[in-house]
Amino acid sequence: MQLKRKLFLLALGLVVVTLTASLIFIKQKASSNATSSETILPVANGQTVTTLDYSDLNINNFR
Repeated sequence: MQLKRKLFLLALGLVVVTLTASLIFIKQKASSNATSSETILPVANGQTVTTLDYSDLNINNFR
């Protein structure tokens, strides 16, 4: 009985690790699909707000 329990726990652990790794991979892939100059933010009513990132344009402040 003890061996069956250990094998079950081992198999369950492998399933959890596999699912976790898959979710991390999917999340990283989804975040890499966004361009570096655009960020899409979810809003409460389901619409999206797009913000532009101009930091890579090296714009100087004119003060």
